[in-house]
Amino acid sequence: MPIIAGAIARIAAAAQADGLTVDRILDVGSGPGVAAVALAAAFPGASAVAVDASAPLLDLVHDRAVAHGVGERVHTEVADLEQPLDALGAADIVWASMVLHHVASPVDTLRQLHDVLRPGGLLAIVEFGPGARGSLPTGFDVGNDGFVDRHRAAVTAAVTEHLPPGAMTLDWPALLADAGFAVVDSGELALSVPAPLDDTARRYVLQGLQMSQRMAVDRLGADDLATLAALASEDDAHSVLRRDDLTLEVDRSFFLARRD
Repeated sequence: MPIIAGAIARIAAAAQADGLTVDRILDVGSGPGVAAVALAAAFPGASAVAVDASAPLLDLVHDRAVAHGVGERVHTEVADLEQPLDALGAADIVWASMVLHHVASPVDTLRQLHDVLRPGGLLAIVEFGPGARGSLPTGFDVGNDGFVDRHRAAVTAAVTEHLPPGAMTLDWPALLADAGFAVVDSGELALSVPAPLDDTARRYVLQGLQMSQRMAVDRLGADDLATLAALASEDDAHSVLRRDDLTLEVDRSFFLARRD
């Protein structure tokens, strides 16, 4: 995904500027290991470990790594970020994307990740972006007037309710400083793909809408739920898979911090 590629390019630039030798990388909260595989490809002298609490997700990592030619350098480890992490071993780079907002005490987890990193090591965090972009751009002509805004508000409310209090507005630079890190790079990672989308991008949007159906079921009226069901269907004539006017907008916040 371009957002991951953009972040990794910034990590690689910082590592080169610091003269950091990268032998071992941890992708914490890795899911199926998309970033772990990309990081292994970007740092050919390093091994990468995909770390997640879900063993079934980690089962998907090996095939992805083999398909990208890094199968011998990508490994997996089952671990919970809210438990002691010292068993993960030392690392030169730790990647944490859209996962740290889930933990009850982000600063405690950051301190653990600080201790996992070797001196001079880098922690890369990808989190919620500054905007409220969703899969459907404002002004998208679908459903009753205001559907996109109501859908976006319902999803935001569901996410906020699911996460620990304040998780959507955490001050990451302050938390990183409290955990002993020095922030060396930060900014927005944005992806904007104009219409018409290719099949990969359409399926990315489809998966997001399908997930949002569960989140919004108690927060939208019957008409809006029917519109959402049509968009999120693979078979409906109004499915996002069949629309040529769909764009893709994603933004994330990026923080890169060093353990001195």
